[in-house]
Amino acid sequence: MNTPSVVLVHGWGFDSSVWQTLQIHLKETNTIAIDLPGYGAQKGNNTEWQINHLAEDLIARTPENAIWVAWSLGGLLALYIAANKTTHITALLTIAATPSFTQKPNWDCAMDAETFASFKQSYVDDKEQCLKNFRRLVSFGADSNIIKQTHSQTCDANPATLLAGLQLLEQTDLRSSLKQIKCPSKFLFADNDVLIPANTYQHPDLQSGSNETLLINNAAHALPISHPQLIRQQIEALIHATH
Repeated sequence: MNTPSVVLVHGWGFDSSVWQTLQIHLKETNTIAIDLPGYGAQKGNNTEWQINHLAEDLIARTPENAIWVAWSLGGLLALYIAANKTTHITALLTIAATPSFTQKPNWDCAMDAETFASFKQSYVDDKEQCLKNFRRLVSFGADSNIIKQTHSQTCDANPATLLAGLQLLEQTDLRSSLKQIKCPSKFLFADNDVLIPANTYQHPDLQSGSNETLLINNAAHALPISHPQLIRQQIEALIHATH
């Protein structure tokens, strides 16, 4: 059996290095940890931070028929690609990600607009302090080792890139696109996540077709850091289900 490639997509305020531990657990698998435009090895990539342009950039840098594993903001982009380029992704695993990261009509399982706008303004006012505070939120409720690992992560993305990412998170609503996703999909959530309400995993919009939701107990938003073995198990299940 030919094992598919596994594409790993990071979230806001982190880069592809967040997947290092998971890649060790997947050493027998061809993993491709990519940086989003403006981050890490793609710091010179000037792709416009509009979701359709980002999707085109990611598609151009990844193989067809791969399994995509995407965290937070990366999960939003992966959902868009899975819905609009249905032949590119053979299976999807999103981690602490939703089709809308801010509350919309009939979608209250997200951050309210005022809180998100306040966070975005805090980034404009003091970028470094905002990133430190964000790491506290990402690891809130985790044990001290996970908190330490989360805070040790670096991010040298362009300030304009980070602000554009926040604007994308604030404005994007992909709920109507979910029904267009045809590949097997798993959505992982964390019960102690302070950025995405735990009850999101029960939302009917995520429970259709071949989708599967899973709530991880005693976990924070920092799932790629805290639960690499569980994520590996979910990836292996998708590999067996599709190949």
